[in-house]
Amino acid sequence: MKRGDFDWNVSNDDIACIKWKDKRIVHILATLDEATKSCEIERKEKDGKKIKIACPKAVIDYNKNMGYVDHFDQLKSMYEIDRKSKKWWHRIFFHLFDMTIVNSYILWSLMRGEKNPYYNNLKSFRLYLITGLVSIGHQKFPEKRFASNSYSGPVKLKFRKHTVSEKDRLKNVGHIPTKCKSRRCTYCSTRVKPHRTRWMCPNCDVGLCMIAKSNDNVTCFEKFHKDWK
Repeated sequence: MKRGDFDWNVSNDDIACIKWKDKRIVHILATLDEATKSCEIERKEKDGKKIKIACPKAVIDYNKNMGYVDHFDQLKSMYEIDRKSKKWWHRIFFHLFDMTIVNSYILWSLMRGEKNPYYNNLKSFRLYLITGLVSIGHQKFPEKRFASNSYSGPVKLKFRKHTVSEKDRLKNVGHIPTKCKSRRCTYCSTRVKPHRTRWMCPNCDVGLCMIAKSNDNVTCFEKFHKDWK
């Protein structure tokens, strides 16, 4: 191929694969309209003489817009969230999140009439963004007052019929303690005194303590399946 020659082919998905000879062979994948249209570009020879050679329109579009990509990378690198992680998808998430913030900043700057976003405003923009996200849904609730702060033992929850039916709960078969992830004990846990356990009843699908917490030396697992008043 001579300098200025190019060849191309288009896939069924309208993706143009272009091969163009400048000083070296250049390969381009493009989806833009008229990407394979022949245009002219100016080049300098070794003796300083300027000549015009043919090139596909995709090359002109790339040279025209590549500065925006460099600008984006520079903005993104200033306050990157990216961190090392053992989970590969964390890096992708951080990149997409940074990309969203930078694009939002560029749009915000353009809406204010700035042709070129100033770098010194990016930090302020991110701080405003963080403050706005933190304040969303933030509500103050009045503190609950209790008649007494004394604790005289486990507080039993009221029976919820929709959780475990009495027939299944008091059945004498199928209730075998099984190890599980940390769960709230259905029998003794309350909002005031939460208790978590690593034991559960797979038949009832509820977490239950296997350690006796009262003088009767009976576990929550046993109490739950005998008589829950």
